[in-house]
Amino acid sequence: MRLLHSADWHLGARLYGQSREAEQERFLDELLTIIRREAVEALLLAGDVFDSATPSLGAQTLYYRFLARLLETPCRQTVIVAGNHDNPSFLQLPAGLLRALHIHIVGRRGELIALRDADGETAALVAAVPYLRERELRTLQPEESPAEGEAALVAAVLNHYEELARAGLAERGERDWPLLAMGHLFAAGGRTADDEAIRDLYVGKLGLIPAEKLPTAFDYIALGHLHRQQRLNAPVPIYYSGAPLAYSFGEAEATKGLLLLETEGRTVHVRPLALPGYQRLERLRGNAGELLAALQARADEDVWLEALHTGPGSAGTLYQQLQRELEGRRAKLLRLQVPAAQLESLNADEVPTLESLTPLEVFNLRLQREALDPAEADALRARFLELLAQAEAAE
Repeated sequence: MRLLHSADWHLGARLYGQSREAEQERFLDELLTIIRREAVEALLLAGDVFDSATPSLGAQTLYYRFLARLLETPCRQTVIVAGNHDNPSFLQLPAGLLRALHIHIVGRRGELIALRDADGETAALVAAVPYLRERELRTLQPEESPAEGEAALVAAVLNHYEELARAGLAERGERDWPLLAMGHLFAAGGRTADDEAIRDLYVGKLGLIPAEKLPTAFDYIALGHLHRQQRLNAPVPIYYSGAPLAYSFGEAEATKGLLLLETEGRTVHVRPLALPGYQRLERLRGNAGELLAALQARADEDVWLEALHTGPGSAGTLYQQLQRELEGRRAKLLRLQVPAAQLESLNADEVPTLESLTPLEVFNLRLQREALDPAEADALRARFLELLAQAEAAE
C-alpha cells in the first residue's frame, strides 16, 4: 500500500492577528494533487486538525470541503486522530457518518483500524491513538509527589500503546501485514523551533515520552505535535511529518512537507515529499538603524517580519517608527521583540505596545520581579501556560 503521513494542519490558526486561511486552502489543494500523483491509498493525519477547540466556520469549511474532495481521489481510507488543540468531542461528532465513507475519526483513547487494499482485503493495521489526557488514563493519587505523578503518567501512556500493540499482534498473527501506530505526543529527542508554540509542548504534566520505550512491535510510528519533519533515534522508525506551514517565525527556515509510506510486507519505506513555500516569514535583528535599513530593503516584498531590537533607545517609539515606514507597502511587521533583560530596564513610557509582546513574555517579566528559585518559577510558568491554553480554548 501507499500511505501519506501528515499532521498539525492547525486550520484556523492566526499569526499575530494575520489569517492563514488562504495558505491553508492552497496546502489542501496541493495535498489532493499529491494524493492523485502518488496514487496514495490511505491518509494518516496525526492530530491538530484545528488550531482551536472551537474552530471558526472558515476552518470547518476548509476541513469538510477537503474530505468531500478526497473521495474523488485514489485515497480509499483516512485515519484522523485528535491532537491537543482539537476538541475530541467536536471532532468525533460526525464519526459515524464519516466511517461510512471510510474516514475514521479517533478522538479518545485509541483503536485498532484495518486498512484495506483495492480488493477489500486487509493490508495493514493501524493503532490510532489521539493526544492522551491524564484523566483518560489514571486517577490522581493525593499523596504522590509531582515527580511521581509525572512518572506514573508516562508509564500509563506507554502501557496504553503496549496494549494496542498486543491487540495488533494478535489480530495480525502470522500474516504479512505491517503494524503501524499513530500518536500525538512530545517524544524525547524531538527537535523544536526556538519559539514553537511552547504551550503546545508543555501544558499539563504530559511531557517527554521516551521514544526508545515505545513498543518495538510497531513497524512504523506516525507522530504529530512537533512542527519540524524528523526521524527520532529509536529501535523502530518513528517520524514526525511536521506541520505543512510555518506557524511561528522560528519555523520559517524549516523544510515543510509530508511523508510518503510504501509497505512491502512488514517493511515500511519512507520518502519525504517537499511542499511549496507559502507565506514568507523572516526575522530581522539589530539596533534601531539596522532594523530600519532592513525594513526599507524589504518594504515592497510580500513578507511578514519579526524584528528583534538589540540596541539602546525606546522600543515603543521604534515600533511606531517601523510601522510608519511600512504604511502603504507590501511587507508587514507583525512583532517587535525586545530581550527580557532589556525590557526590565525600560522606563514606563518606553515599554513596547502590548501587541508586540506574547503573553508568556509578559508573565516572564512578572516572574523576574520576585525572588524565586528556578524550580518554583518553572512551576508557576507551567501553571500559567495551562491557564493560557484553557483561556484560548474558551475564546
